[in-house]
This record gives sequence, C-alpha cells and structure tokens, in this order.
Amino acid sequence: MKVTHILQVGCGLGPSHLGQFDYLTVSINDMENVDIVAELPDMLSFIDKAIAGGGVVLVHCMMGISRSASTVIAYLMWKERIGFVTAAERVYAARPFISPNPGFVLQLRLWEKMGMDFAAWPGWSRIKFLQAMEEAGGLENCILENILEQQQQQEEKSRPEEEKPSAKQQEALGQLAQEQPPGQLQVVQ
Repeated sequence: MKVTHILQVGCGLGPSHLGQFDYLTVSINDMENVDIVAELPDMLSFIDKAIAGGGVVLVHCMMGISRSASTVIAYLMWKERIGFVTAAERVYAARPFISPNPGFVLQLRLWEKMGMDFAAWPGWSRIKFLQAMEEAGGLENCILENILEQQQQQEEKSRPEEEKPSAKQQEALGQLAQEQPPGQLQVVQ
C-alpha cells in the first residue's frame, strides 16, 4: 500500500513533498493542557475521507509516540465506536512504544464517557487536567502502559482457571518475545 495522505500533528511541521501527497497539518504541542479533542473533527474527517477514497494515511508527529498515537486511537474509537482501552490496545499492538501524554489519555477517556460527542466537549485546560488526574487517582493512573497493564490484570482475574497459561507457557512466551528481531511484529496466542 502506498501512502497517499499525510496528517502531521505537531508544531513546526510542514509538507516536505508537495504535490506527492495530500497534507493536513495540525499545530499542537505535546503538553497535558493542550486540547487535542478540539482538533479531532478536522483530523478524523481528513483520515476518513482519505480512506473512503481508497487512500492510505500516514499520521505522524515529532517522535511518533504521543500526538500521532492519540490521533489514531481517537480515530479507531470514533470510526469503530470502541472504547479507549480497546483502541489503545490495537495501536499499542502495532507500535508498542507509543506513550500518549497523560492529558491526551484523560481527554480521550472523558470523550469516550461523553459518547464521543464533539458538540458536548467542554474544552480542556491545565486546571481540567489537574482535576481529571486527581479524579483518576493520580498520575500513575493516567499513563497508557499502566492502564493497559491494569486492564490485562482485570481480564486475567476474570478468566477461568483452565484458560490461564501455565508458568511454563508464560516462560516460553517471554523467551519468544525476547528472540524477536526489532521492528517485527508477531502475534502469539
């Protein structure tokens, strides 16, 4: 698949291959107080129209771990009507070093609770970030890796005993994961 559209999410970015791709550049900083949800309608529309037209979209930011990841998570939530954790797990499976900043995580979780309704979005600020972080139980509960780990633990607790991997199976899976060359993804059941 050849990339046809590029969504740039970050300050100081601009088209570097004019005429070769359709671009959308959204200038936002990677900070907890930045309102990413307010920028989502244009970004999600850009992605959706490109895909509907048979295009392939590259979403990037400066490091490829926070703004672009948050945008792709939001797109999956919105397009497939799935929750934050499910969408984040899918993006994490494809790119395991993503790390959306805690402000973006809290916004996407709040946006999910609001039914992903842009018209009802109250906006975001440093004060709202601090309040939401407190309501979440602290900063550690706003970090994606911790949220995914908590989700996995909850699923493990609810899984019947006969479906849980044995200690020997878990050790083998761990060794297999360590043997994988960087940049390759392999799904193991």
